[in-house]
Amino acid sequence: MSTSSSRQTLVVAAAAVTLSVSCGNPPAAPLPVSSSPSAEVPQPPAPDVPANRPPAEVIRLKIVAPREIAPQESVQLRAHAVRADGSVENVTGQAAWSVRPLSMLAVPSQPCWLSRPRVSPRGDRGRALVAVRFGSQSVEATIYVVPTGTFSLVEKVTDEGAAVAGATVIVAAGIGYNLGARTDAAGLYEIYGVAGRIQVRASKEGYADTVYESDVREHESVALEFDRKGPGTTMPAGCGVNPHKVACGG
Repeated sequence: MSTSSSRQTLVVAAAAVTLSVSCGNPPAAPLPVSSSPSAEVPQPPAPDVPANRPPAEVIRLKIVAPREIAPQESVQLRAHAVRADGSVENVTGQAAWSVRPLSMLAVPSQPCWLSRPRVSPRGDRGRALVAVRFGSQSVEATIYVVPTGTFSLVEKVTDEGAAVAGATVIVAAGIGYNLGARTDAAGLYEIYGVAGRIQVRASKEGYADTVYESDVREHESVALEFDRKGPGTTMPAGCGVNPHKVACGG
């Protein structure tokens, strides 16, 4: 072999090595020389790489919180996202939280509220609405602030179906004795901290006093019909349990 041929061979080999290193790959081992020009070089099997699948869609949210909080108690809230594949993910720290009214439940300052939402009552009785949003899903939950073992009583006072505003309602007997409230423009009032067998009296000038009895074992919503004339009306036990029953007394 001539000297010029050897130089050309060295130049070509050097160029091949330079190209391989510049691409970030180590120089490959020399391939075996085959006597057959049509023979294929065996390739290693492709690695089995799992597909990078996105998480399943969130179909609903759940707020993990007690339904009641006793005065002076503090509770931790959590949000769980339920996905289409049945999996459940804790998204408490990624979700957006809100509480209303803030006059009822105290929340910590940011950023603690975002990562570990915790609420505590500002007053000794009432209720608040807690809302959470994650992605396109949202959910709300009502939390009652009542003494342990008691419930709320929400009532609408009407006169022939029309709301009666400014009526005085008081618990006349039972757990929650002497608790009272006045009806608003919609005829509604709320009393918190009642339980068991109670007696409630509603009164307003121009109406006969109306008294009804109920056995309260959960948060109740009832309706009460005023009587403009005649003696006071006493409603039998169980009348206040049915939120759709408007006139239960005689």
